[in-house]
Amino acid sequence: GGGAGRRGRRASAAPPPPARGGILAGLDPEQRDAAGTIGTPLLVIAGPGSGKTRVLTHRLAHLVRERGVPASVCLAVTFTRRATEELASRLAALGAGGCAVHSFHTLGLAILRRDGAAAGVAPGFRIASEAERAEALRAALGATPGQAQRLLREVSLLKRTGAEGAGEAGAALAALRRLGAAQGWVDLDDLIVLAVRVLETDPAAAAHWRGRFRHIVADEFQDVDEMQYRLLRLLAGDGSGLCVIGDPDQAIYGFRGADATCFARFASDFPAARTLRLARNYRSTGTIVAASAALLGARAAEAQRSAGAPILLHEAADERDEAAFVAATIEALLGGHDMLAANGSTAEPAAPLGFADFAVLYRTDAQAAALREAFDRAGIPFRKSTPAPIAAHPGVRAVLGALERMAADDGADLAARLAAAAEQVRR
Repeated sequence: GGGAGRRGRRASAAPPPPARGGILAGLDPEQRDAAGTIGTPLLVIAGPGSGKTRVLTHRLAHLVRERGVPASVCLAVTFTRRATEELASRLAALGAGGCAVHSFHTLGLAILRRDGAAAGVAPGFRIASEAERAEALRAALGATPGQAQRLLREVSLLKRTGAEGAGEAGAALAALRRLGAAQGWVDLDDLIVLAVRVLETDPAAAAHWRGRFRHIVADEFQDVDEMQYRLLRLLAGDGSGLCVIGDPDQAIYGFRGADATCFARFASDFPAARTLRLARNYRSTGTIVAASAALLGARAAEAQRSAGAPILLHEAADERDEAAFVAATIEALLGGHDMLAANGSTAEPAAPLGFADFAVLYRTDAQAAALREAFDRAGIPFRKSTPAPIAAHPGVRAVLGALERMAADDGADLAARLAAAAEQVRR
């Protein structure tokens, strides 16, 4: 670990570029400071619209193109496939396309593909679907389908938080471990849990991965759970090449294991860490910036856009009442009244509105059901844009089924097996 840290410091020891010009020239002063601070653990507090993705990508491009750091030792970590695709695209545009970009899950998968034996993972392991795990759990414990789904959620939380659990959840966790070991599969949470185990128990593997990724930037830091934090901590060594970016005011995923203490913990684990704040908001109007700061009791960011239309607040009794209000508001606006008119003003809209002029945003897919019911009752046509899971697509299910029916052939690579399964489906 120490050797990897020393290599990281040597790689960043080149003199910094001039203050003017270069990759960082287009950043504001706070962004430039965050992107250009190298060689020390760094925590960047970045609220919505502050340009954190811009900082992340420019930091890595600065390391590669102006500090002489090989792109192959740079890593960006985030949470979703879409986010990794965006980061990879932006890095390529900045001339740093050789940097590794991973979600936490694909990072764990890469570690297990190389060193999984250290955690007892069988070669050629696969990732079991939720449906398969639920059915296995139902059969092993005699649970109903509903109970199996509930236990899967409870087990996921145990794994994310590093707890063993007791009672039904503890029994389900033990059963899934036995079933996975016997049948050669893991689940998505295991990709991180077992990768942590590899780095904790195999010094050679830990040294390899610390040397492999000497500069790490982790996005959406407020969303990390216990095991994701430990994975970053184990990879980072002394932390001299680690930069985490996030916003404690957006830490809303505690119900699924996110650890809101990660910011204080980072400062404790890396006493030499610097903390920087991106203080400008480029996305929202001044009205939204001021209102959100008042709601959170926080210092307002410096809005870079002028004030916009006033914000109207409706307090609903429950999700159905909220959905009914949304539907009624749309009906009122379609009737020729703008939002101010619907709430007491006599202002008239500049142009007639149609259904296509409205969008309803919600945080999680579970909130969609009440909205759909309200729109159906009101006769409001709508289109739900949330994509269906790719695993639920009939064609994907057919190919996966064909793969399971095929005899395992260790000599065939995945692409060949997929092609053969697809051919079986076409027949």
